[in-house]
Amino acid sequence: MDQLNHVLCDHTIRRFVKFIITSRPHIPIASHLTDVIRLPLVAENLKIDIAAFVEAKVLKELQLVGSLGEEVQKALIDGANGMFLWVSLILNDLKNSSNTTPRAIRNTLKKLPPDLPGVYINIMRKIRKEDETAAQLILRWVVWALRPLRLQELTIAIAILPRHTSMSSMEDDMHLDMRRVLRIVFGPMLRIEDDDTVHLVHQSAKDFLVSMNTPNQGGVYSDLLHTFALSSAKSNLQLVTSCLAYLSFDECEDGPVTGEYKLDKNVRKNMKILKCKLPFLDYAATHWSEHARQADRSDDQILFRTFQKLADSRQK
Repeated sequence: MDQLNHVLCDHTIRRFVKFIITSRPHIPIASHLTDVIRLPLVAENLKIDIAAFVEAKVLKELQLVGSLGEEVQKALIDGANGMFLWVSLILNDLKNSSNTTPRAIRNTLKKLPPDLPGVYINIMRKIRKEDETAAQLILRWVVWALRPLRLQELTIAIAILPRHTSMSSMEDDMHLDMRRVLRIVFGPMLRIEDDDTVHLVHQSAKDFLVSMNTPNQGGVYSDLLHTFALSSAKSNLQLVTSCLAYLSFDECEDGPVTGEYKLDKNVRKNMKILKCKLPFLDYAATHWSEHARQADRSDDQILFRTFQKLADSRQK
């Protein structure tokens, strides 16, 4: 921050370079900068922009005109409270609804959630019973992974089971189209970037999922808490056991790649081949130990047994 402040105060640079910094209101960025113009995004000031956004979306995507279109627009503009994301998620819900009768649309408008957590609750409660196990695994990885996973990595991570001993042994348990799975199960709550990494739609979604597992929220989210246990300790135990199980696969029996990676062409070639054969290797080998440090240690036997499979092989 001090370096940035020095740059902003340099009159030579200021003639050519301008910075825009965004943050939540409670983060005191301005207190660290001596010369900065603050533009608070007050909900009331955003109402005109949200109204234009809603009008275009209702007409183009929902194709609603006349009095019903006006009702939808008014409900979304009045309920937005300055949140474009809230509007986008509600519009997505309306767009993908299987019931498009005016009565159904008006009933939806009467029950609009007042805030983003309310929207996330609605999304979670729509997850089908048969998808709950996969949904919990996906959320554990998306919320607690130490870096965003690519689609291929996520596909492997959620498929790993104790009985698997190789990539070939888990083929029948891997989803063929993870992109489709994420869209059907979570709708707009998850997004996929251009580099194929999977993210929650917004930081508020992670805040909601984490808070859902805190003791004081148990009554509010009791039904979801029973299905989606996403506490840090339990989730990290699942993640580290999956990482260690993967590192124990038969494909790792060839032993480590030795040599100076940056200098040796053969080492780089061998590593590239290994990563193609084991797409989840980079994440599992790099991050298993940090997940172990954060894991639930109330029953070390689970972690010990999984690690022992790996430790028993000198090559692996």
